[in-house]
Amino acid sequence: MTLSAAFVTNGHLDIVASNALARALLSPVFGSPTTDRRGRPDFARFWFLDEDSHDFVDDWDGAAYSPTSLWTSRSPPTRRTP
Repeated sequence: MTLSAAFVTNGHLDIVASNALARALLSPVFGSPTTDRRGRPDFARFWFLDEDSHDFVDDWDGAAYSPTSLWTSRSPPTRRTP
């Protein structure tokens, strides 16, 4: 797949695999100081910890909403105690 950007994330929104086009399009994410010690970028760390993320997209609030909603959907249900 060379004409499409492709990447794979895990449940923590780490980018665990990507092709060359995805790395080029997402170069601010891959080059961010928020990458982990293995050099693996993470969307959530980028959006919330890197000030350059505000320049990466026109609608930062909308872009930041995505990781938040993914975390919420993956979290276990809250128990209600009487």
